[in-house]
Amino acid sequence: MRLIAALLALCFAAPSLAQEVDGKTLVHVTPKVQMSFLKQNEQGWIGVELQIEDGWHIYWQNSGDSGMPPDIAIAEHEDIDVGPIGWPAPERMAEGDFMTYGHQGVVT
Repeated sequence: MRLIAALLALCFAAPSLAQEVDGKTLVHVTPKVQMSFLKQNEQGWIGVELQIEDGWHIYWQNSGDSGMPPDIAIAEHEDIDVGPIGWPAPERMAEGDFMTYGHQGVVT
């Protein structure tokens, strides 16, 4: 029951998460939880959907020639074992003379 409460708290708190620059929201963050996986001793996924404003991007876990990857912190909970992050495949993006890897638009 505490597991369900913790994940529901994430769902209600996370829609307010966003990345802002000069008061403009550039990345909207929405959690994606599959309730059917919330059973003891079963594996499940918690996704995070990023809606990135046009003209902006975020970097991948290996950003390439420049940039920094997203800093993701996962709070530990005694009822949840957190595994590695499953990064989606990136896009190659040219930035001047540099080649970077990242995401634009909507990515989960």
